[in-house]
Parts: sequence; C-alpha cells; structure tokens
Amino acid sequence: MITAHDKVFIEIEQMPLRLLWIMDGEMPRSEMMSKLELTHRINFKKNYLDPAVESNWIEMTILDKPQSKKQKYRLTEVGKEEIKKYGNENLQNQTPLFTSKKQFL
Repeated sequence: MITAHDKVFIEIEQMPLRLLWIMDGEMPRSEMMSKLELTHRINFKKNYLDPAVESNWIEMTILDKPQSKKQKYRLTEVGKEEIKKYGNENLQNQTPLFTSKKQFL
C-alpha cells in the first residue's frame, strides 16, 4: 500500500523527469520554469535542474560560463534515451502530478 508520504517521495524523485518532457531545443532556465509553472528559482535549481544535469540528461550550452545570463540548456543523448526508455506518453502521464502551483502547495 502506498502511503501519502510515499506518494510525495515518488513525486519528488520524478521531478527531474518533468524537464525531459518540456525540453524543446535549447532553452533558458526562465523558459523551463515557465513551462513547469514554477516561480521559485532556487527550488527549480535544486529539485529539477541540478539533478537533470548531474544525471547527464541535459547540458549547458555555454560550458565555461555556467552563470551567464545567456545560458541555455538542451537534451543530451542520454536524456533522449531516457525519453525513449520511459516513452513520451509515460512522461506526460507523470507530469499531472503538479500541473499547477496550486496543486503543489
């Protein structure tokens, strides 16, 4: 039986996967946050961006300037394989866990 605590833990673990579903070419952080309906930059970096970069699912376009305001991110080959592994349909099915900020709060 899955408890409410387990459900929240599963949802948190799946947060970086949501980035794979919304990625479209090269995207700045602000556009990714907008598509995910997130406004808290630190939360986004800690729970979405950093885990996705560490998993090598996405990469920076300006490697030598990680803090650049022109920084964008794109899917890596590993990220594309992850999409194939889960299937785009499965990723879309996971996304409604947090379809809006109101559900997350």
